[in-house]
Amino acid sequence: MSEYLVSPYQHSLEKRMLDVSFAGSIGLIALTAGAMTAAGIAVSERMSPFFVQRRQGRGGTDFSVLKLRTMRKDGSLIRGGKAIRSSGVDETPQFLNILNGNMSVVGYRPLLTEDINHAANRLKAHYTESSPYHPNRWLTLRDQCNPGITGPSQTMQLREDAGSLTHLADVIAQECAYMEQGTFATDLRFIVQTPGTLQHGHNLTVTRAS
Repeated sequence: MSEYLVSPYQHSLEKRMLDVSFAGSIGLIALTAGAMTAAGIAVSERMSPFFVQRRQGRGGTDFSVLKLRTMRKDGSLIRGGKAIRSSGVDETPQFLNILNGNMSVVGYRPLLTEDINHAANRLKAHYTESSPYHPNRWLTLRDQCNPGITGPSQTMQLREDAGSLTHLADVIAQECAYMEQGTFATDLRFIVQTPGTLQHGHNLTVTRAS
């Protein structure tokens, strides 16, 4: 048995009920807003408003995440792209992942596999296995539960040292603490914090792999 275990709440009926009820109520409103935005993108940009990314979730298994486009093929932002990102509307199709059971409302941020490996290699280069910042703890805990639309890293305030090793270590520490100690009350706290984070902005969870 692993020495790193998530809290019982991560696998509880209570958490699943929160996910389903939230996705079926607030999520329905968000999906409606996303659908209207998608229609606007299709009309104004004359392209598909959606794209699919593969993200790593529970058990290290990749799953498909549907997102709204905010950029054109040449890398420029579409009309209203900045507002779509800052409002989080581009993430609204992920409520479908919650209903499918491969995401939760609250959890660690789902990342591309190459970005996870990039972050893990940075941490391994600076922290020993006995350190709480060594990636073994983070990776083992991630394997045991679902990622979330919001959570500790998604609600971190903007930082001047974003992208630094210190920032990465803090992200990993907060995600691990949530996975090990998370409760229903913790989930409610992150949900309440999310609108303010969307308004003021947040940092990337990890720097992207080059």
